[in-house]
Amino acid sequence: MNKEFISKGLGKYNQLLNNQLSKEFEVETIKIDKYFFSSIPKEGELEKQSEIEKAKIKAIKSNPVLYWFSFEKNFNRQEELRNDFIDYTNIIKSKEYNSDYDNYRKNPLEYKRAVSAIKNKFENKSTETLYVGKVKKDFWFRIITHCGWAPSPKTAGLQLKFWYDFEKFPPLVLNYFVFDNDMDDFVSILEIELAKQLKPLIGKK
Repeated sequence: MNKEFISKGLGKYNQLLNNQLSKEFEVETIKIDKYFFSSIPKEGELEKQSEIEKAKIKAIKSNPVLYWFSFEKNFNRQEELRNDFIDYTNIIKSKEYNSDYDNYRKNPLEYKRAVSAIKNKFENKSTETLYVGKVKKDFWFRIITHCGWAPSPKTAGLQLKFWYDFEKFPPLVLNYFVFDNDMDDFVSILEIELAKQLKPLIGKK
């Protein structure tokens, strides 16, 4: 019985994977810049384009997505950027920061947010990738968490709004693959494999 169960189970997934491999996959890309973060009424062409790109993400509601944030070509300030992220995480973890209850009560959603993990050792100093991630559904919610807009400060993410300076650093590129709904059990495996390949600046994988 056990052998039959395993055989049927693996056979089902084998068919699923073969179906996915038979499809054409293209990487979708979106520029993440100051216009993407702007709350000013969208009148210029760049602002309007950022709204179109946001709408593309919002439309992906139930599909699993594999995504990564990458740097523009020839970016060479990885260490400086990593230090800025570490400085931000150190501030929000400090005793002085956590004891400042007055500021916390005024605006708890702005005050302290959970951030993505980062390796202690700076291993890949020439990486072209900031972060690799996946989500089984609600892609837009995951992206707003990375941006720093999520309604709950307890959900971990990059929290770009609070430390990534678009006047100091160039725009980021959000790259992503969208899969069929029944691929949600496999997107985590693909995330691990992609992180091994890209070696992102931020993230424990």
